[in-house]
Amino acid sequence: MQRRLRTPEGRYVPISSQQLGFGAEGIVFALEDTLALCAKIYTRRPADAAYRINSLALLPPATWDGQGRDHLPVAWPRRALLDEGGELRGFLMPRVTAVELEELFEPRGRVMSLDEPTWRTLLAVAARLAETVARLHSVGIVIGDVSPKNVLVNRSGQVTLIDCDTVQFTDAGTRRRFPNTKRTDDYAPPEMLNGRQGELTPAQDAFGLAVVICTLLMEGDHPFEGRAVRLAPDQDGSIVENIRMQDNRITYPERLHETGEEHPVRMLPRGVLELALRCFGPGHYDPEERPTASEWQSALYTAGHDLMGCRVNGRHFYGGDLDGCPWCELAERRGDDLYPMPAAGARPRAPRPSRPAAARPVPPRPRQAPPRQAPPRGPGPAPQPAPAPNATPPPYYPPPAAPSSPVPGPQPAANQPPTYQYANAPANQPATGSSGGSGWVVLLVVIVVVVIIIAIL
Repeated sequence: MQRRLRTPEGRYVPISSQQLGFGAEGIVFALEDTLALCAKIYTRRPADAAYRINSLALLPPATWDGQGRDHLPVAWPRRALLDEGGELRGFLMPRVTAVELEELFEPRGRVMSLDEPTWRTLLAVAARLAETVARLHSVGIVIGDVSPKNVLVNRSGQVTLIDCDTVQFTDAGTRRRFPNTKRTDDYAPPEMLNGRQGELTPAQDAFGLAVVICTLLMEGDHPFEGRAVRLAPDQDGSIVENIRMQDNRITYPERLHETGEEHPVRMLPRGVLELALRCFGPGHYDPEERPTASEWQSALYTAGHDLMGCRVNGRHFYGGDLDGCPWCELAERRGDDLYPMPAAGARPRAPRPSRPAAARPVPPRPRQAPPRQAPPRGPGPAPQPAPAPNATPPPYYPPPAAPSSPVPGPQPAANQPPTYQYANAPANQPATGSSGGSGWVVLLVVIVVVVIIIAIL
């Protein structure tokens, strides 16, 4: 890029011309010196963007760890990016290797994007999404725009939320409330569609989360999608209007015309279906009645543990409350298998690139894990693991803060060399090779004494 941008500390950031994604507010660019971070550059900067980004960078999600070495639950803003005049132009955030959640709505996308393209994986993805939303709610953050476009999934089924600069939160120091700045109408609750203004609550996220989960588990069938019976033959319906009128296939299937391609609602596990009935029934117009993200998390993990496997197709998994494999039944009726077995000798394919999304960072290829090191086998300095490619934080990225309290247990003295012990060495005794040389000295002294006594006799 032509523009020179820097962090508030004055470090210039080498921004590449490679675009990783774009959206209504900005464009995401790669960095030239690392694959760990990327930069979102505003094309339409919010009025309070500078205060917002600086405050977000100090909140707990900025330091959250993920479920693996290369996973983070949220692509949280890390550092502001300023121009030569000190004006905010964007921010740094983690770069994520993943595809949009929508890629998992159809069979080919699942096969291309997941190591295990099964319904069991979709349940795990839904549970992890609910867990991340619940975690954000626990620290006072409301997303406000829960939609598949803002959820990325890697090949292992781990979830990362993006577009985190638009959430509603409270500044930790000033207690200033920053409102949510974005929403997707097809996943918004009726009170937001009807013009609700002001502070949001986790109940608004709960509605969008319920819609996303049901859509994912029902093969991309949005529960509010379809032509309403109330419409005249020459009228076209919409998801937004159906949400306003509570017309959905979960609680009121008779309100929508059938097409014959709908995914059966009975496929949802019993506990998951009960939460959906609550959300789209009494909770539709009463936010307090909606299941929380934590309730969804619990129900989904329970459903995952209760799954049954099919005897015919190893990729078919279904709820334990069903009498038989519904995927085999659907395959026979429709003529195609939604979760087909891989062909003999087929090799796993790399995920196909997904469509650009708002602030959706997707690098060209995943990083390789460093080789494992053999354990030490004697005294001496401990071998250090080989650094991962591009894993060294760039100089403009602040190092992690030191722990506020020491690790429990005895601490080594300053500058004291490390000690090692073999697995079969007795506890609290030096292993052979560390201080066992004194044993040979004692043995030699005993031999010499015995020889002298024999000579005297």
